[in-house]
Amino acid sequence: MERQPTEKEIGREAFALYARAVAAFQSGEALLPLGSEKARAAMALLDALPSLTPEQQRIQAELTEYMEKSGCL
Repeated sequence: MERQPTEKEIGREAFALYARAVAAFQSGEALLPLGSEKARAAMALLDALPSLTPEQQRIQAELTEYMEKSGCL
């Protein structure tokens, strides 16, 4: 039987994807598709959590802002 990831593990993975997304968005137009891909994956993980910590809420808001500014949302 396959073990389900814990909320903490999901949060860590979401943060890792967030960091990659921000780096891609800040690197410029050529990496916007990668930033969008990582941001969407991070958002999906955050949406799967039953509740978000204040830091996770900030991450979600920041990713939404990056996606809106880049036209990826």
